[in-house]
Amino acid sequence: MFNPPNPLPQPHQATQSPPILNRKAVRYCHIVLPDLPKPVSAILYGGKLYSYVRLYPTLASAQRATERLMVRGNTVVLTEVRKGLIVWVFESDAQPVSPANPRRPTIR
Repeated sequence: MFNPPNPLPQPHQATQSPPILNRKAVRYCHIVLPDLPKPVSAILYGGKLYSYVRLYPTLASAQRATERLMVRGNTVVLTEVRKGLIVWVFESDAQPVSPANPRRPTIR
C-alpha cells in the first residue's frame, strides 16, 4: 500500500532547520526548571518558554548543535546576535521567574 509522504517534517526531525527568530519576536526572561537550583536565561516565543543552550559563532556550528538536539526529540529555535547565533530549547516544565522574588515562579 502506498502512503503519501508527510508534506511538513515534524519539529524533532533533523531534516528540518529550526527557525532563526527576530529579536523583536521574542521576550527575554528567566525560568525555573525542576532539576536546576537556580533560574536560567530564557525566551518566550509563541506562548512557549525556551531555555538558553549556548552561543555559537557561526551558522554551521549552530546547525550542527541543533541537529543533535532535534535528533534527541527537542524542539529548538535560534536567535541572531552580533556575536553569532544563540540556541534555545523548549522546556515543557519551565516556570517564569517573578521579578520581585527570583526564587518564586510567577503565576499568570
